[in-house]
Amino acid sequence: MLKESGLFRFLTHNKLLNPVKFSSWMGRMAARKMPHFLLTPLLKLYIHHYNIDMSQFDLDLGKVKTFNEFFTRKLKPGSRTFAGKLLSPADSIITDFGAVNEDIILEVKGMECSLNELFFGNDHCSFNSFAVFYLSPADYHRFHAPFDFEIEKIAYVPGKLHSVKPKKTR
Repeated sequence: MLKESGLFRFLTHNKLLNPVKFSSWMGRMAARKMPHFLLTPLLKLYIHHYNIDMSQFDLDLGKVKTFNEFFTRKLKPGSRTFAGKLLSPADSIITDFGAVNEDIILEVKGMECSLNELFFGNDHCSFNSFAVFYLSPADYHRFHAPFDFEIEKIAYVPGKLHSVKPKKTR
């Protein structure tokens, strides 16, 4: 919520606040347990600000101990159904999509990169199409897959932190 504010933009654009350090600090704060009398009003404000329909979630705000616990809230059974040909791993907005070819340049977080750069030189020929998904602060951030899989590798991509809010990347 604070990252989207005018104050955050002013502080980072004027080099008064380091976005990487701020993001790291916010991550630690989101994982920290807070007393209910502080956390519950903050969560209610967040829910109101982002217009989150809490009826879809299996969550008792009075029992939430951290912001991350709220952020990765569980869905109620039956609150999501599959009725099409595209299945998203999370609630999101598709900001780009298309067919894969060697010349394609993707725009992610306001930066352009080739598929080769995105996949760190690993073979990506098994992909026929691509989609870029934007998860807003209001979106449900628990990921799902329509099949069993195991994560074999996680890669840290260094660089500047950019807002991924669609209107800021255009």
